[in-house]
Amino acid sequence: MIDPDFRTLPLRWAADDVQLVSADERDGLADALREELDIGDTVEKISVINNGHRVHFIHDFSDNTTGIVDPERCFVMELSPELVLSPELFISGLTSGAPFDVSRVRSSLRAALPALVELRRAASELAARCAERPLYRLYQDDAIRKREVHESPEPHDYMQFSGRHVQEIKINNLQEVLAYERQLHA
Repeated sequence: MIDPDFRTLPLRWAADDVQLVSADERDGLADALREELDIGDTVEKISVINNGHRVHFIHDFSDNTTGIVDPERCFVMELSPELVLSPELFISGLTSGAPFDVSRVRSSLRAALPALVELRRAASELAARCAERPLYRLYQDDAIRKREVHESPEPHDYMQFSGRHVQEIKINNLQEVLAYERQLHA
């Protein structure tokens, strides 16, 4: 018996290799998330159009890092194998039409301040894309937050699909990051 929350990924390839990830026609995910995939031997580059905003995710399996590149800043964190399929398995699943679990998973993270001055040389793809942007290390936010049962969760800052679940990322101190950047430019 298949879990009722398990969803499969319908493969819809356009001429320009854009893939639409959809968990359920009713949840609006098809309108909110579109991805372009560039998958190599050890690096997955995923360009996400999330509610009209383009963000790039770089999963580097040789360095065990995930980078988030948006137009103004970059973030780096440890790669989460429970959310990101290896390039080989991801390609295999896509080409065979295998079902993917596209249920949503929320990640609450915090950005370490100040911004990193230099990224290790091993993450060369991310370092090259973030040379002109501030770069912040992300870590798990273990703070306990109370909310009412009927209250809907806070909106995510970033969203992506990398083979296992649709990950919604909330950076809990993003307003602090923006204030830090304003202070630097003042």
